[in-house]
Amino acid sequence: MSSDTRLPGVSLPKKEAATSVPRTTKRIAILNPHPRRRRRLLSSALVVAASLLPFAAAYPVVPAAQEAPAPSPKYPKPDPAKKFAGLKIYQPNGSPLRLPKDDWDGARKRLAASPDLQKWVATQRADTDDWMAKRRDRVEWICGWYHDFVSPKDGSHLTFTPDEPGENTLSSPSDPSVKLTPKLHAAWVFAFRTRHVRQIEQAAKLYRLTGERKYADWAAGQIDFYSDNYARWPKQSDREGTHFMWQSLDEAVNLVSFAKAARDLGDFATPERKQKWFTHLFEPEAALLNSSRLTIHNIACWHRSAVGCVAVLYKNEDLWKSAVEGPFGIKAQMAKGVTSDYLWEEQSLHYNTFVVSALLPFFEFAAVQGEGAKLTHEMETAENLMLAPIAMRFPTGLLPSPADGNAPFSVPNVNFLADAARLFPTSVGLAAARTRKDWNALLDPLPAPANANPVLPAAESLNM
Repeated sequence: MSSDTRLPGVSLPKKEAATSVPRTTKRIAILNPHPRRRRRLLSSALVVAASLLPFAAAYPVVPAAQEAPAPSPKYPKPDPAKKFAGLKIYQPNGSPLRLPKDDWDGARKRLAASPDLQKWVATQRADTDDWMAKRRDRVEWICGWYHDFVSPKDGSHLTFTPDEPGENTLSSPSDPSVKLTPKLHAAWVFAFRTRHVRQIEQAAKLYRLTGERKYADWAAGQIDFYSDNYARWPKQSDREGTHFMWQSLDEAVNLVSFAKAARDLGDFATPERKQKWFTHLFEPEAALLNSSRLTIHNIACWHRSAVGCVAVLYKNEDLWKSAVEGPFGIKAQMAKGVTSDYLWEEQSLHYNTFVVSALLPFFEFAAVQGEGAKLTHEMETAENLMLAPIAMRFPTGLLPSPADGNAPFSVPNVNFLADAARLFPTSVGLAAARTRKDWNALLDPLPAPANANPVLPAAESLNM
């Protein structure tokens, strides 16, 4: 590598460049040159100054007293509400965002008037009643990775049942008898514990809907179990951000369900009981998730979303700041992780959906509790993240698969648009959501779209 550090296009006079003078002698000569030497140096200085003019124009000097302008955002997104307008349903106030609500009084009236909803609720009650009567989590159970729940013979996925497996009770469609190992038991624990936490959330909703105390007693008792035994819980894995689960992603997903259950139990839990849950469950879980995934990353969105739900539940300003305003909070994730063309910067189109599915529970939680206005720009950005893949579809409806993900998938993703429709309404999403019998149909029925079969806007090129 050359040692010449001169700027390109700047050259010294040939005679000077060829002169070899000891460093000390050269320094003295420059400080006190001969008159003829002074003229040559002045001439050289003018040549250098003239050659530097283009650089001076490109890089103006900022006066010391003047503050340098703030750097431009990596991915400018100046008006997200107007992007992909042909796919959105705008509200009377001009916003593409719909305000979700949990209307429990209305839900009871709708239930009384709808045989279809009555049938659905009866099914939920039977399922939850059976689980409450028979199932318990265990402190000593170690959780593994659900992807390990496969036959060692042919890799086929094992059939899950909520009964703890015995030595030879596991099977798959192609492997009728699979010997139980610690690894397989840990994978089964993942499936069981995940379902158990969902049943806590379900029981809290059934209490709120029916007023039957048995559901509240069980749901609150299960939250007591996890908070009372938090410090006793054995180490689940060597991965960061874990306590109950094998990986922090699932830790965050379950924390969202705990927060929803505590919210839906309402005044059934006394202030003292709620404070105990915060001190021994919600606060340490939030600290755990805040200590990991300190980066712009798809899983980090699940961490911040879960902590954000806890912040809203307990009106905790410190947790809100860490989840939303922090350097790796939700505002930063949307600003730095979503490109100007509304693609997730990790370049997997599957992650567009994954990130929105991570943030949607928090956005809805916050909006229902009256905190949604603080997140308008982030919610508009997330809606565009959900819709952007539709804009870059192939004529077949398939998407390219440039990074992490399964086989290429088709858009529009009707089921996901339906999942998001109470906050991000689209014609496709509303039409699909209205065919469902679920909690949203009870709590927050959606209007019929003006056009249930819209023509999708023309495909366009987006910058990956």
